[in-house]
Amino acid sequence: MKKIFLLPLFLICVPTMSSAITLEQALVSGYNHDEVLKINKTDFLQEIEEFPRALAEFMPRITAGIDFSHTRRKSKNSSLEHKGSHTTQSVTLNQPIFNGGASLAKLKAARFAFRASMGKYYAAEQDQILKEIDAYLSCAATREKYAISKMSVKSNKTQLEAMKEKFKLGESTETEVAASEEGLATAESNQSIAYANYEASRAEFFRIFGVEAAGIKMPALSEGLPKSLEEVLKEALAKNYSIDQARYSSQASKSSEYASKGVLLPSVSLSVRGERIKFKKQDPARNRSNNNSVTSTISVKVPILEKGGFEYSEVRRAKHQTRKTIIALNNTIKTIKSQGRASWSFLSANKLRIKSAAKAVKAAEIAYDGVQQEEMLGSKTIIDVLRTEGRLNDARSNLVEAKKALVLAGYRIQVLMGKLTAKSMNLKVEHFDPEAEFKRIKFRIIGF
Repeated sequence: MKKIFLLPLFLICVPTMSSAITLEQALVSGYNHDEVLKINKTDFLQEIEEFPRALAEFMPRITAGIDFSHTRRKSKNSSLEHKGSHTTQSVTLNQPIFNGGASLAKLKAARFAFRASMGKYYAAEQDQILKEIDAYLSCAATREKYAISKMSVKSNKTQLEAMKEKFKLGESTETEVAASEEGLATAESNQSIAYANYEASRAEFFRIFGVEAAGIKMPALSEGLPKSLEEVLKEALAKNYSIDQARYSSQASKSSEYASKGVLLPSVSLSVRGERIKFKKQDPARNRSNNNSVTSTISVKVPILEKGGFEYSEVRRAKHQTRKTIIALNNTIKTIKSQGRASWSFLSANKLRIKSAAKAVKAAEIAYDGVQQEEMLGSKTIIDVLRTEGRLNDARSNLVEAKKALVLAGYRIQVLMGKLTAKSMNLKVEHFDPEAEFKRIKFRIIGF
């Protein structure tokens, strides 16, 4: 039998376009194109509007009004009819002075809620970037598996041609030719499936990144990863955005609890009203003279059972919410610790898996080469060759999966440590800055 040499994967791989897209380039495109990231930004902007709403409780309420009045009066004992009309113009200012500290507590709650929203946004951004990385790796993996399937079809075609030549010379049987044909058919079937998977991953790639998957390759393990589990846990507990969100949500709930209690305390407010009355026809005898007036009023309000007990229910509900957020914080910390240990174990296991998979590929290549030589000498059959080739293809596919799993495990650890945001990765994009957005709107009293 003619000896078959399996070329290195990179020699028969899917042709690479000159403008190959790196992972960083894909993430830049994804950051600008991904609709989920845009939704996350909008959610954040909506949530931080709580601060100007809380600040509004400190601001004066100013209203202006104008009334037109017409009076027609006729006495029962007289046929005389009196008519009159006047205009009243007024400006009223109501300034809250003290409301039991509820407004101040709401302002603190809004500030803590902003911090929680920022943690929520960055956690969501990291999750989406991780999904984008997974999509990139999946496309690269299916591309390499498709290349493996093409290589298998090529080698099986060569084997079938060689077996037919031997059959013409009387050196092989119809059974061996049929086995070679079955091997080629199986290889072509596997190639069709691999191609379909590759095309599906390319379609998903375009949906997420908005660009075609041109010449993508499996990236290397990300740099700057911690060297121990202790370092992972230390960084995660200090910088994880989900923990930040839970911690600040707890503080916001505590401040909201104080705000609900403030409703039970006395409140003080100042009201100033300026008024101008202008009559169409003045008549001092009938007290119809144009006049201007300014009235100032200080009001002290002591609630006793102002809302029928609703206010006390609000306090109880706020207390339950505070307890809930504290429990959620503790649970989040436990979850991050668990994920840290699991991610570190996966990273370590996949490093060993790659070494084992690489050894398996090398051993399978040697075995395949040896079985081919033995088949030429007559001590092995074509079925043995096909079986050995199948093991080699499986070993190569396993190596591809191991590389993908290792790279993904590294990025999962970066998520736990808060290092997978666009800003942390130094992506060349216009970064969304939650701090700047908050400063832009927190004192916006008037305007859209």
